[in-house]
Amino acid sequence: MKDMHEFSTKHSLLFALSSGLLCCLLFLCGRASAQYTTGTILGTLLDPSGAVIPGATVTATNLDTAFSRTVKTDETGKYILVNMPLGKYQVKAEAAGFKAGVNGPLTLVVDQKLRSDFVLTIGSETQVVDVVGGATPLLQADQPDINQIVQE
Repeated sequence: MKDMHEFSTKHSLLFALSSGLLCCLLFLCGRASAQYTTGTILGTLLDPSGAVIPGATVTATNLDTAFSRTVKTDETGKYILVNMPLGKYQVKAEAAGFKAGVNGPLTLVVDQKLRSDFVLTIGSETQVVDVVGGATPLLQADQPDINQIVQE
């Protein structure tokens, strides 16, 4: 009887450990696949005086696939586009009473937080200000790690 109880206890412990390990592996695999297939585009919209522009429309369009996503800036003039497929993007910002601004082409790479800020000038919405080859900031406070793409 004692042997049967020891076998049952060992079997239960082994089952519990195996189940826990399987749950951990499934959780980590799910996180890993989501982590390495997308990136984030974010930024702030300002007027020429440095005041934020809340409620503006920001649209990011993938230049290779024509995929696009649109968001509104929050009360602090910030916007964020999460889980964006990787690729080359054009980002357009529009607000009532301002000329539209366009940044791009910008390349979004794996797990990157790509910053695309705008200073919109006063004018009609039908006018567009094209910003090509904007300077990359030396300090990227939005992304704590350092990465580099190596191409052969």
